[in-house]
Amino acid sequence: MKKINIFIASSIVEFATERMQIELFIRNVSDKFEDRYNVKLQPILCENLDDVYSVARKQEEYNGKIRESEFCFFIFFTKAGKYTREEFDVARKQFEETGKPKIYTYFKVIEEGVTAEQSVRDFMDELDHTFGHYYGSFSHIDTLKLRILLSLKLQEMDFLEIKTEGGKCIVDGREVLKLDNVSEFANNRDLAELQRELAAVEAEYYDLRVKYDKGDCTDEIYRKYCAAASKRQNLIDEIDDLQRAIFNVSLRMVNDDVHGEISDKQKKAYRLFETGDHEGALSILNSEDIDNEFLRRRQRRLEEDIADCKKYIKEHKTAIDILQTMKKYDGRFAEIEERYEKIAPVIFEMNLELDTAYAYVKYLIDQNKDSKSLPIAEQLLELYEDDVDKAKVLNLLGVICDNLHQRKEAENFYLKSIEIRERLVIDNPNEFSLVLAISYDNFGTFITKKNIDNDAKMYLLKAIEICEKLDISDPNVAYTLAICYDNTGHFYEQLGKFSEEKKFYLKAIKIFEMLATDNPDKYNNDLAISYTNMARICTILKLYDATIELLSKANHIIEKLAKDNPDRYLPRLAGIYNDFANAHIQFNRPDKAEFFCINAIKIHEELSKKFHNKYDLGLAIAYNNAGMFHSLRNEVKEAEEMYFNSIKIRKQLALDSPDKFTSYLAKGYLCVGAFYVIHKDYTNAEKFYFWALRLYEQLYKVNPDKFNSSLGDCYISFWYLYKKQGKETTAKLFTHKVINAYEKSIKNNPTLYIPTLVTFYLDCAGLEDDETYFDKALELAKEYPDHPICRQIIEALTKK
Repeated sequence: MKKINIFIASSIVEFATERMQIELFIRNVSDKFEDRYNVKLQPILCENLDDVYSVARKQEEYNGKIRESEFCFFIFFTKAGKYTREEFDVARKQFEETGKPKIYTYFKVIEEGVTAEQSVRDFMDELDHTFGHYYGSFSHIDTLKLRILLSLKLQEMDFLEIKTEGGKCIVDGREVLKLDNVSEFANNRDLAELQRELAAVEAEYYDLRVKYDKGDCTDEIYRKYCAAASKRQNLIDEIDDLQRAIFNVSLRMVNDDVHGEISDKQKKAYRLFETGDHEGALSILNSEDIDNEFLRRRQRRLEEDIADCKKYIKEHKTAIDILQTMKKYDGRFAEIEERYEKIAPVIFEMNLELDTAYAYVKYLIDQNKDSKSLPIAEQLLELYEDDVDKAKVLNLLGVICDNLHQRKEAENFYLKSIEIRERLVIDNPNEFSLVLAISYDNFGTFITKKNIDNDAKMYLLKAIEICEKLDISDPNVAYTLAICYDNTGHFYEQLGKFSEEKKFYLKAIKIFEMLATDNPDKYNNDLAISYTNMARICTILKLYDATIELLSKANHIIEKLAKDNPDRYLPRLAGIYNDFANAHIQFNRPDKAEFFCINAIKIHEELSKKFHNKYDLGLAIAYNNAGMFHSLRNEVKEAEEMYFNSIKIRKQLALDSPDKFTSYLAKGYLCVGAFYVIHKDYTNAEKFYFWALRLYEQLYKVNPDKFNSSLGDCYISFWYLYKKQGKETTAKLFTHKVINAYEKSIKNNPTLYIPTLVTFYLDCAGLEDDETYFDKALELAKEYPDHPICRQIIEALTKK
């Protein structure tokens, strides 16, 4: 059994109650570790040597215990006595020679009416200026308990899972202490304010709940109860998020101290952070001061350049970590990016702290800034030498290029990453299986966007097979598996296999809901994506209530995220509003679409102004939805205005970037043509259809595989236009063109084109008085029985 000695210095005798608490805490934790990990924690607590006569022999015994210990904790209140100082010197000398014991020093906050001896102030000064040793402060012994746990994890037991949950510190799933009395939690003003607000809301909530449970409540009381319940849960979630963020800073503080890489500014900032003075901490880590000090040191001591650069990077990174906890600071994202921009050139110039640059790339991707992340990731790839690091950057480059529609480059990066990881997993499957699964899933998803084939399915299922064999209790494994389920569901969606698609989407939702319960800040965005994916199936299956419920869940999450981080999530929110509008329109409920049409347009207009037209296509889609909304309400002039607004944007996009946006302009023309058909303006409909056909014919010449289906959309539009006008001979000229185009398109998108072609066969049977089309419709519908249109046609034709 591994034994870990924890020496508590002689100064503990000033704390009679705390002495018993800390010994009992260490022994309780040890009891849990002995059975599970075969590790025993041995507390060594001293007697009051400073007041004992002739204790040299006893002191030497304690000094021997110090040399055998892994950790030494020195805790002071009103005095720093002779023997405690001797113990510190023994521990420091032993550490310098062997790297152990690791020394931690804490001073209890002096309360009003209590006077500390000069020895305490002298020792603090010596720690700061002579030894460069970090010390912290505490008001309650629970602060030290948490430091002991974190020190154990970082020094001796890195396999421990330590996290916060519901105001408690959880170690391997078991509560070990509450966080109320730990300094950085007890002194955090934002946390205290949220807890006060929660207390007030809970008073109202429980009062209303009594009335609700009795069933004796009016509609007004019920609405108040629902509002209070929602606000209560939001506050609980916000408190948990903030406590996790505070905990992360504490973990970094102990980690930096453990590795001896903590600067004076970091020490002072951490101390202020423990007292709840965030502004003071950031003032110590003032950006301009850090920069100026760095530049002066670099000019004065070039030989210490590497050490200086590390300090510069770490100090800014510490500020970034603290900013991540300041949820009410409106400028935190701008300042985070500003600080990353400052340290990135230093990282690449000096080839230092490359993992911080990797974190910067991931941050930019999260903020939807892929074009900005690309050159940084490319630089990082050049500097990384280890295959493990190269593979993770290659995979990230695949994601970035995929997002930027650079398909060839993305494929190249994905395959290189897979090649390296397949080689690594042979020697070390435990370490590299999960990252190989991520590469497989990313590449399978990438192939799905290009073409639905067996290669995509193979990679997606290989990723799932790997993850399902791993320990799903690990959040990283669970998250990866959920992503794999989600992407595989999308693959089957493209194939039109709804039963398979639904199965994988539901598996993904189940895992994301579990993960988001423990860590909503990290997983809510993915949960919202899964909800919108499932909503698409329900729309196709004509399940109105289920569609709206799923979109509402996604919308609730994204609205909250967009409030906290608008740059990242407002585009998502506008997209969900577009989805809502589209769903209500498809289910012929235009009045319910109005709010979402208006707000999707409003958000996209703001985004386009702020980000220099980056979101213009989303605005064009929002205008198009508004056109459909007004058209359903027979508001022809308003619909026409919205459609023309959409066309105007698409024209400009196609003019600026024809390769990328010409197809969107052609699609817009088809939508306007369909609008005119509905309102029997056949002349204008024909005009817009011809404009769309001309563009699609040009695109087809360049890429026939991609735009064959678009030509089919044009042909079928003309077919129905002429049929409506009674021009049957002209309509028949397009019959075989439609069939040929859609038969080729079925392979790539059966979800769309099988139901369309089945319906078209039935219409042809009526127009051309040819009953063989009924047979063709039935035969094709049977290939796709899950689709509601095909199912209805199978039933009808079978009876016929």
